[in-house]
Amino acid sequence: MYRKIYLKGTAILWSVLICVASAWGQITITAEDVAPRIGTKTAYSMVMIMGSMQTAGISIGEEGGPHAFDITAWNPAGETMSTSAMTNSILPPNAVPMAADFPDADYVLYMEMRFSSTMGGPEEESEYYLFMKRGPAGDVVLGSSDPNIPVPSSQPQEQTSIYPLTLGKKWEFTMPLSDLGMSALEGMTMEGSLTTQGNADAWGTAITLAGNFEVLRTVQFLKGTMSFSVGSEGGEMPILSESIQWIAKEVGLVASAQEIRMGPMVDVPELSEEMVMTQVMWLTGFSEIDVETMMPVQAATWGQIKGTFRSRSFSR
Repeated sequence: MYRKIYLKGTAILWSVLICVASAWGQITITAEDVAPRIGTKTAYSMVMIMGSMQTAGISIGEEGGPHAFDITAWNPAGETMSTSAMTNSILPPNAVPMAADFPDADYVLYMEMRFSSTMGGPEEESEYYLFMKRGPAGDVVLGSSDPNIPVPSSQPQEQTSIYPLTLGKKWEFTMPLSDLGMSALEGMTMEGSLTTQGNADAWGTAITLAGNFEVLRTVQFLKGTMSFSVGSEGGEMPILSESIQWIAKEVGLVASAQEIRMGPMVDVPELSEEMVMTQVMWLTGFSEIDVETMMPVQAATWGQIKGTFRSRSFSR
């Protein structure tokens, strides 16, 4: 049981830890530059590997620039724990089911995901709406069409924003795990915080399956402690992480690689050793969409919409 919950918590942590102009190559990227734009669709592939970033074949590379970052050449190695494909469509909130429940939403993130784990269990598909509010420190999840999707219990603070982002910029801040929505896992409570130190160390052109993008590369190191409980059992474990991201004005996140080390937990035999995993994520598609075709039929009830979601989520 601990192993299953352990992996679920880690998956959410990944998701969150979900995010060139002048003649001499300086790039400045503001929060507005990477804000999700209504009428766009992005697609990503993700692989989670047991082992370090080095095991996966991901190298930070040289600082400065200009560099050519060939994302199409990525071929992560190692023991694969899971693979995923995800698409994000940005829709206006006014014609989406449950819009009346979230009048403050600035846009809706329609997520479609296919997930397959080598740890056991069937392949799964899911889709849901996230109602989003723009903010100076990052966008906030107000709610979801899926009650099982974690909603952060606190708001991100301005001091946690890395924008505006320029080459050579450095930052440091501490973020509570509640900002990542990790306390919302069913039957589980979590407490703790992560201290982040990062910098924008390189720039250049990212070559992807969706096209070429001018990017800044950031490197972040996270350190903290997570305490959790499930029923009458619980424990505490240290967390160490290294995260590399390639960010572009047009699409936001172009690619990322994150190594995370969790444990050991002496008081929990199943987690008595350090667990090391690396998630690699890269852009596979970026396009404009016809918003009208993405809208559900207005006359449909929310009960019918939920029934549609359930029928599209399946196990093989």
